[in-house]
Amino acid sequence: MSRNKSMYNKGDGLLLDENLRNSNFGRLHSLFTNLALNRFKWEGLPPSIKPRHIENALHSHGACFIFDHHEYGLICLPCYSNGKLNIYGEPTHVTVIGHGESIGDYPVKDGVRIMNNDLSTPTKLSVLYYANAIAQTDKTMYKNLKKLKNPYIVATTKENELTYKNLLKQIEEDKDEIFVDNRLTQGGNLGIEVLNTNVPYLIDKLQAHKNDLVNEFLTIMGLNNTNANNNKKERLLVDEVNVNNGEILMYLDIDYKNRDDACKEIKEKFNLDVKVTKNIENLSEIFMEGGDKNGEIHNRSKFPFIR
Repeated sequence: MSRNKSMYNKGDGLLLDENLRNSNFGRLHSLFTNLALNRFKWEGLPPSIKPRHIENALHSHGACFIFDHHEYGLICLPCYSNGKLNIYGEPTHVTVIGHGESIGDYPVKDGVRIMNNDLSTPTKLSVLYYANAIAQTDKTMYKNLKKLKNPYIVATTKENELTYKNLLKQIEEDKDEIFVDNRLTQGGNLGIEVLNTNVPYLIDKLQAHKNDLVNEFLTIMGLNNTNANNNKKERLLVDEVNVNNGEILMYLDIDYKNRDDACKEIKEKFNLDVKVTKNIENLSEIFMEGGDKNGEIHNRSKFPFIR
């Protein structure tokens, strides 16, 4: 099994893996997960159900089920279709799972099934993809920077090798050269010959690529991407902000509408006035501050957190 496949199958095990947790990927995964889990605000839930119970289930499993359990009362747990479908291809029964155990099969009519989106795909798939892609870009940047610190190969004789090493120690603490046998100089008779490996500087291009990945992730999460998308601009036109925010809200609405529909079903089924709202209702006001008579807005993104 490839590393990527095993990573996607680890689920909650990612949080328990010390090496991953302490890695750059673990840092990004934790950061992106928290952003994804806090896009919506729930109100009016019973004491037995916390907003994180819903959002964690949707994030990790793509769907959850609110129902009245004979022992625990009204609870919300992750659920899967057990294969019984109606004429629309939607499940009539779901298998409900708790932490480390299967709770049982329940008819959908006995509770409220909440979908993360129209396809019931978990948000964690996107979080894992972008956390891994950005972590790999960071790793490549580090490797390029490291190679730039050592751009030379030094061909020398054994007699001169120690002398040259001692000379370099006096120049700086980090070694900038690699010592090789002088036969690599194609028979040259120089006592010492320096070969420049011409390592290209790629940091700026890799940083631009990283910004694009951040921009994509924030967009599909329905979060402001103005800083990532316009990191070289200090001021943006109001029209540019509005177009950008419109696209972001469109993505946010994909996940919001199923949550909002679920609130109506909860009201009908359990007579609870549950409400869900977007934590980002007005992007132009939340993420931007100030404007002027030229129709420009200061770039005040709340998420310049990765660069």
